Amino acid sequence: MTHAKPTHLTGTLEVDGASSIGGDFTLNGKLDVANMQPTTMSGTLAVDKLTTTNAGLQVNGGGSVGPGNEYLAYFNNTEGGSGDGIAIKLANEQVDKQTNFMTFYRGANTVAGRIEGYDFGDIADIPVPTTDEIWSAVCVGIADYNPLTIVWTQAATGFNLFAGLWNNTTIPAFDIPDIPPFTITDVPALTIPNVPAFVITDVPGFNIPDIPGVVLPDVPRLTIGPLLCTNICFCPCGIDITEWECCCEDVCLIPGSFTVWPAITIPDFPGIAIPDFPGIEVPDFPGIDVPDFPGIAVPDFPGLVIPAVPEINLAEVFGECPTIPTFSDILISEGICPDEDIFDLNDGYVRRLAEWAFENRLQSVVSADPLKLLGNAIAWGLTTSVMHNGVVYGSKGADYAEYLPKMYASEQFMKGEVVGVYNGKISKNTLHADQILAITSQPLVLGNMQDEDIIADFEQVAFLGQIPVFVNGHVYAGDYIVASGKNDGMAIAVKAESITAEMLSMVLGTAWETHASDGVALVNTSIGLRPMEIAEVVKKQDVLENSLQEKVETHQTGSAQLTSDIELIKRAVYHP
Repeated sequence: MTHAKPTHLTGTLEVDGASSIGGDFTLNGKLDVANMQPTTMSGTLAVDKLTTTNAGLQVNGGGSVGPGNEYLAYFNNTEGGSGDGIAIKLANEQVDKQTNFMTFYRGANTVAGRIEGYDFGDIADIPVPTTDEIWSAVCVGIADYNPLTIVWTQAATGFNLFAGLWNNTTIPAFDIPDIPPFTITDVPALTIPNVPAFVITDVPGFNIPDIPGVVLPDVPRLTIGPLLCTNICFCPCGIDITEWECCCEDVCLIPGSFTVWPAITIPDFPGIAIPDFPGIEVPDFPGIDVPDFPGIAVPDFPGLVIPAVPEINLAEVFGECPTIPTFSDILISEGICPDEDIFDLNDGYVRRLAEWAFENRLQSVVSADPLKLLGNAIAWGLTTSVMHNGVVYGSKGADYAEYLPKMYASEQFMKGEVVGVYNGKISKNTLHADQILAITSQPLVLGNMQDEDIIADFEQVAFLGQIPVFVNGHVYAGDYIVASGKNDGMAIAVKAESITAEMLSMVLGTAWETHASDGVALVNTSIGLRPMEIAEVVKKQDVLENSLQEKVETHQTGSAQLTSDIELIKRAVYHP
């Protein structure tokens, strides 16, 4: 067969050796490759109909198919059929991690991720919450512990704790010891000495010398002038200049004289005669007789019999203290939420979960803090209900994230930065944000995927799990990670004992590692569950309220005792 001429065979063609076909090859019948021999194709295989592979399938492609030419395998329904899914049917009836899995490798044998069947067979008898128990917990969490109702919930919880204590408190009967009689010592008589007489010395007389006379000199007259005089000469003296003689005369600017003041005669001081002091005769003090104090007879205290105090039920005597309903209580009363108490001490889900946890040595599920216990219980309950015979996603990523749109398209973000959420859009501004989240770096699950042409306007934001977060300053494992408040994408660490109700809306999560130095560091942070922060504030408020209540009771007891003592003294003095 040469020159590419058509060849038609009506029988069987058997080729024992190698065959090479340089042009097109059309096969209208079935092609069987016997003896399990490998078949190699160097071009593209296009199959228009259903293809069945009865053995394993190995794809060694170069990762250049699909949108962006970056995928190893690409499934594209272009024929208009209604089915777009990909199904994997398992032959084993028992589905577990050994028979239901998908593994991703990096390089030769390094596992990068894994999706596998989940089986609780190693941990027996996990208590599964009922639907009502699950929805009751969800209802309490949403209704009572969101930013709009948390303050009301805290106030109602604190008041209801007091109300429960008041309504269930009974003061047992007790005896008050009687006051025994006692003798009061009389005030004894007292002799007061008299004031004795004494002689007061007279004031003696004495001579006062007279003031002698003084002769004062008279003031003489003062005459002035003439003033400003000089001697002036004229040469020649006359008109005839042949006779050269000079005439000299005294000339004064102020001629003559005048009297400044006349003579003044000052009369002499005649002197003063001062009479002598004659002396004063002072009478003697005669003395005073002071009567003696006769003494006072004080009656003895006869004693006081105090009756025993009977049993007192505060609610019966003073009235029952009402309770304040929380929002979840209101929803339960309206039939919106199920009336299921997961904290019931007899058969509540928390009790059942705690018993199971201790039996299986999973004490970390149990906590003395009811809110933390609630979070653990719901997490385990949902896991057992949803994931049994389901799948586990194994990955280096450790958080659930979603693509969220930017509030401002020009704003840039780095992985690990803290963001505020406003009606579903994100910004580094965290003031009055609906929620505080962070940009993820390696999510396990990524939702809300966007089209390639708009994905630049979105960021991957972590909702739940553990992620690295930029924290400024010292941070220790267990600290709460809170938005810095400076709108800079950073967080700060706050000690558990320092967390306040005002900070709750700014809490991102809890630090799981320590960075004990200054500056900014990426700190592994657990995010998504908020009951611990809420519980911390509620506990601090309860401690404060209990402290204040103890102080009030102490002051009331002291005041009552003081009032009683005053009454006893008044009766003893005024009614002996």
